Amino acid sequence: MISPENAAIPLIVSATLVGAAYLIEGPSAPSSEGPEVPVSAAVRVLRGLVLPVILLAVLARGYLGPVLHDWPFCAARTNSITG
Repeated sequence: MISPENAAIPLIVSATLVGAAYLIEGPSAPSSEGPEVPVSAAVRVLRGLVLPVILLAVLARGYLGPVLHDWPFCAARTNSITG
């Protein structure tokens, strides 16, 4: 097992190796196999909006969950010391 203190070491090593491989090989050339399919403007806009919408939904869930369901304070209500 990797200890929490050393958890970043494999990530740093792999990022360094990927960066070195990219610098050595360079960006890959586009494939010339088959004709290119034209993409409409609506599809490009939709693709550009999907990720921000998903990220906003996750962010809203992260904030609304504790607010609506009182998550951080559930255990404090059943504390046997305060009775």
